[in-house]
Amino acid sequence: MRDRSFPRDFLWGVAVSAHQVEGGSVDSWTAWEDAGRVPEKAGIACDWWRDAERDLDLAAALGLNALRLSTAWARVEPEEGSFDDKALHRYHEIAQGMIDRGIRPMVCLHHFADPVWFARRGAFTSPGAVDLFARYAARVADALGDVCDMWLTFNEPSAYLARGWLTGEYPPGERGNIVAAGIGLGNIARAHAAAYRVLHARIQDASVSWVQHQHTLVPASHRVVDRVAARVQDRHINAAFPHFVRTGRSFPELRVFTGDVSAVQGTADFLGISHCGRWRVRFDRRAAAEGFAHHYAPSGARTGDGSPDPLHGECDPDGIESVARLLAKWGKPVYVLEHGVADAADRIRPWLVVEAVRCCHELIEDGVDLRGYFHATLVDAFEWERGWSTRCGLVALDRATQQRAVRESGRLYGAIASAGALTADQQSRHARCGGPAQTGRVAVSMS
Repeated sequence: MRDRSFPRDFLWGVAVSAHQVEGGSVDSWTAWEDAGRVPEKAGIACDWWRDAERDLDLAAALGLNALRLSTAWARVEPEEGSFDDKALHRYHEIAQGMIDRGIRPMVCLHHFADPVWFARRGAFTSPGAVDLFARYAARVADALGDVCDMWLTFNEPSAYLARGWLTGEYPPGERGNIVAAGIGLGNIARAHAAAYRVLHARIQDASVSWVQHQHTLVPASHRVVDRVAARVQDRHINAAFPHFVRTGRSFPELRVFTGDVSAVQGTADFLGISHCGRWRVRFDRRAAAEGFAHHYAPSGARTGDGSPDPLHGECDPDGIESVARLLAKWGKPVYVLEHGVADAADRIRPWLVVEAVRCCHELIEDGVDLRGYFHATLVDAFEWERGWSTRCGLVALDRATQQRAVRESGRLYGAIASAGALTADQQSRHARCGGPAQTGRVAVSMS
């Protein structure tokens, strides 16, 4: 083991999203929670809308120099055509607060939650969705363009569509609606392209991309059906959206649903990876809504909380390498924009942080233009369909008091970020991960 130093301008960040941390929003997820579709409600979440600055101070104290956040479309445009300048001012205030603390903001326009009025139209499965999103992007760009030059249009479009229209875990809760999911994929691709051009037209030196959802998908056996199931899942979950952007073409089997995506070609200035884990894939004739594939983490695998269905599957820090090398062939900068584990007791997270950082360093040494690592997340936040039952923060949150307590993994990541280096001692002390996964309340999730 040896010390590993990173470039001075490497981004050491954390990733958060509006609905998960802000509290008090009224959006499609709020309605979903009110309907009892989630075990718990977000409530005031991490109280960011009132006091994000508390966690900005915390991030700065840890030595972080970047933070990925999202704007809530439902706050910016609570009613169709009616924009809230006070909400835009608050986002500007938060982004400026980051800059004042030496933290570079990276803003994502859409992270799973929709305005209620947009959801009622069918969200991105509806006609007119592209123009509506472009109009929203323009208002946010005009409001925040002076404090942010790094932008993301969508977070994990394939996950948003799969869980909303195929497996039913996200709003609107449909199952097996392949047609709607395909139409939505095409519309999101065109909305991404439209927002990309809007951002470049309004912000000098803007750098724009999206967050690509990536999981390592491994056949459960050598059986042909398992290998085909894994290949199909990888093609449609991991590869479809990047294929649109790289080539301007849809896969032949998707074209009847997605329509023309030629306008999407080349609409990425960098490539952002969301990669947390590995799943085994087994063909399952009963799982039509999931593409006849069952995802699972094998018994005895290194997993976070939530056994037998952990949030991110099997911990797979080395998976960063294979994805980054694949995307590096595009000749564009690469960022790891989301990586983490649900781990309330911090059994595995310190090991995962060290292994992820080591992997990032090896990629840079090998010539990959990797420019940042963002851990998910800073403070325990509302975790979508799992509510508060999973804890992914570098910092523990007491929901009743809103008190924070930095976990060992937070101190470790802060030390690495502050030094811009991973030491041999840190690697030695965290060479082994914690014990077996804990059992907790879980919900089935398609990855």
